[in-house]
Amino acid sequence: MAGQPRLSASEIFLSASSPGRAFSVISAREKAILSASAAQAKDGENIAILEVARLTAMADFFVFCSAQSRRQVLAIADGIDASLSRKGLSPLSVEGRKNALWILMDYNDLIVHLFEKQAMEFYDLERLWGDATRLPLPKTARSPRVQEG
Repeated sequence: MAGQPRLSASEIFLSASSPGRAFSVISAREKAILSASAAQAKDGENIAILEVARLTAMADFFVFCSAQSRRQVLAIADGIDASLSRKGLSPLSVEGRKNALWILMDYNDLIVHLFEKQAMEFYDLERLWGDATRLPLPKTARSPRVQEG
């Protein structure tokens, strides 16, 4: 149907297997925007939303964000979790919380990558996904990488 968000298989399963439970239908794009906004609210840096659906079956969107410290990486992860939880969403898995250099949050059609600044520069995943479409950030989110020199 035109105008209706496309449901992922997990969303269809959850709505069918959870009668009576409040179920929030939110598109992958909306999840990505909410995640970027939550990251900005915790002073995340280098925030990027990439649409990767045409490049991989892994997810429809990636959100990348860096932070100045491991403590801030954890705070951003907690902020994103809280923001999406208010919409009835929980990650399928979260990896990397123990050392907090790189936290990966898997929301099925959205994967959020949170890095400590030096780890983001080292892995440079955003460059690897250079063919992806970059979405504009929400008005509250800031990201443009500061060009030094």
